[in-house]
Amino acid sequence: MSISHNVNYQIFKTLKKVYLLSLTSSFMKNKFVVSLVLMVIIAVSCTRESTSLDGIFYEVKGPVKTITEIEKMSIYPDQISKNVYYFNKQGELTKAEHFNSNAASGIFDLEYVTHVKQTKDGIRHYYKTESGSDKTSEVFLLEKVSENKIHYTFKIEAKDVEVNRIIYYNRANLPVRSLATGHYGETKFETKKENFYTNQDVLDYSVTTDLITNETLTAYYKSGTQDHFGNFTSGQFVDENGKNTYTIKRNYTYYK
Repeated sequence: MSISHNVNYQIFKTLKKVYLLSLTSSFMKNKFVVSLVLMVIIAVSCTRESTSLDGIFYEVKGPVKTITEIEKMSIYPDQISKNVYYFNKQGELTKAEHFNSNAASGIFDLEYVTHVKQTKDGIRHYYKTESGSDKTSEVFLLEKVSENKIHYTFKIEAKDVEVNRIIYYNRANLPVRSLATGHYGETKFETKKENFYTNQDVLDYSVTTDLITNETLTAYYKSGTQDHFGNFTSGQFVDENGKNTYTIKRNYTYYK
């Protein structure tokens, strides 16, 4: 994330599933676990080298051209997500394609495509188009508030879902803390996530606190690998009992 900020495209898909979970009696049991994954998914650890807002948010190094990403979440064992991100030479995300697959079939079907627009005030607007449809809807916004702070806004009006998140970076340009507020339908949430790093600036573990219930959960980053630019290529998160909760793999192409 970083895996950490990964991307918040998977966040869209996960939030959508969270909303559906909220319609079931098991939601209260799973809500905080899911919110932990949401807050952790977005932050593994590369020092911030790119000056573009997308480069900071997705925490990539070097002249990245494309990223192909495969994700698995333990709460959805039968599903595999694939995301392909396209960047221009300025380090800005131009498009992302999002696929889903049944684990048994191994065939990825395109779910939606994300396009990006930037307004004169520097705010990045991300729009989603469903596969087979011409209808476009805004998914989230990114705004660089200061040198060490980014504001992230996510909203699905049709599902009554909204997330507002402030992400803070340290002097090594690593995301160290984030505060999030919002709601899934009538269910409100307020969380804080803190990242802790090794002396080599690699994510060690993250602690997410539900500021409404004061419940905390810890996720540990394991088996991380990087390429020659220092971009992570694989990693997984495990819970306090050592159970795998989230696995991610990435392949990169670079501009020459």
